Amino acid sequence: GRADPLEAVLDGEGSRIEELVAAAGHAVNRRVKDQMLNRWGLVKHLDALKRFLLLGQGDFVETLINTLGPELSKRASQVYRHNLTGAVDSAVRSSNAARVYSNDVLERVGVRLLEGSPGDTGWDTFTLDYYVSQPLDGVINPAAQLSYRRIFHFLWRIKRVEWQLAEGWRQHMAAAHVRIERDLPGIRALLHAASLAQGQMVHVASNLSSYVMFEVLETEWRGVAKKIEEATDMDAMIRAHDVYIHNVFAKALLLESEAELAELLRRVLEAIGSFCNCQNALFADAFGELARRRAEARDGGVSPRSPSITSPLGPRNLAPSTLEGDWDDGVPQRFLDSIRNAASAFEDALKRLILALEEDTKGAEMLKTMAYRLDFNGYYSRAR
Repeated sequence: GRADPLEAVLDGEGSRIEELVAAAGHAVNRRVKDQMLNRWGLVKHLDALKRFLLLGQGDFVETLINTLGPELSKRASQVYRHNLTGAVDSAVRSSNAARVYSNDVLERVGVRLLEGSPGDTGWDTFTLDYYVSQPLDGVINPAAQLSYRRIFHFLWRIKRVEWQLAEGWRQHMAAAHVRIERDLPGIRALLHAASLAQGQMVHVASNLSSYVMFEVLETEWRGVAKKIEEATDMDAMIRAHDVYIHNVFAKALLLESEAELAELLRRVLEAIGSFCNCQNALFADAFGELARRRAEARDGGVSPRSPSITSPLGPRNLAPSTLEGDWDDGVPQRFLDSIRNAASAFEDALKRLILALEEDTKGAEMLKTMAYRLDFNGYYSRAR
């Protein structure tokens, strides 16, 4: 019988057809890469995600957290998205990034409020958002966007305690400025002890922030930017981005396999927050007592019913029952106990974290670098 004409063509020209298909595939891949990088600006948007959602733009973060800090300290039910959006937009446009990026990028940065649980504050429900349009969502897909939000919340916890510690330092400066120890005997020793504990916490928070920002995010960013530029097709770009997210997760203790270490780190940050809250309560009461005593002296021994207080914590009205006689025998015991217990809880949590980091066998060598940064002189190791 007669041979099939198509079969004859395939037998004779098979290799030629394969070459044509391969050439067409390479041409399509080059075109897709060119469109993603040049027309749609994939690397530009990934860099914007790092700067804003991953808090890599320092001046933006500083402006944002100083502006939103008091608002986010309210209960979650009292925080509204429209009150936060303007502050975020202002922080974005006042940053140096506004000189680098067009409105197309800057307008993608927004606010999202998560559903809060009882007892949550705005800090717990606030999250930054970045609008990812097509075809960028081919690389920055919904799963990757969720990963970015998880990394944001991890970084935001660190930035929160840094802000709380900075507020505590301002209160110490204000107390020194008004010479609070002259009117409140005994507070000087407590403030000195609190200042020493706060110095340890600042060391930990700043080193954690530095480790994540420079040794994790910046290192991984250089790698992914290079791999995307070298990618030959869309799949290679997606793989490079997925590896980038995975490596950040691994080094920031966000993988399921590092859940135990992540919990220890959470306890350290929680202990710092608890200490700052105890210190806030101390200063609120101390400034209130100071105002009462000075007003009493000014009025010839007549104690005002409800003194107005100006302190770093803002204006407050304290009921007389919380003030009168409370400081007559020195610093109230509840403040001595709360500051001491909070500082002790922090040191215990930090020792546990450092020990776990040093003994971790499945984690990356980078985790041991974190342990060294937190305990560079072996102080906590010797104290175990």
